[in-house]
Amino acid sequence: MNRHPVTTAQQLVPRQSRSERGYVLPETTIIAVIGCLDLLTTIFLIATGQAHEANPLMAGLLNSFGPGGLIGAKFALLAGPLIIAETARKKNPEFVRTALRIGIILYITLYVVAFARYNQGSE
Repeated sequence: MNRHPVTTAQQLVPRQSRSERGYVLPETTIIAVIGCLDLLTTIFLIATGQAHEANPLMAGLLNSFGPGGLIGAKFALLAGPLIIAETARKKNPEFVRTALRIGIILYITLYVVAFARYNQGSE
């Protein structure tokens, strides 16, 4: 009987590290989720008349282009930096991870401060 070694698909494809497989950092996902929650709550509160857009740039976009303009701008301003960070991660992963962690802390801090100021003014 002629025995040939069996080659599996795993042997044909070179092993890739996790970064080469295309995953995104958990920090990137966290910022994206926070940004989406921020956007959803903003749209809900504006639509129900419970709040107004406090950011003058975003308020101008909302007044000029409606909710679609606000959503598009917030998406671009969130996705753009995250795409840049994930691209830069290939060259300097530790710096990007640290920068994203700082970004998470700052985003949450600014959100809480803005929320507290808005609610303090409505009393």
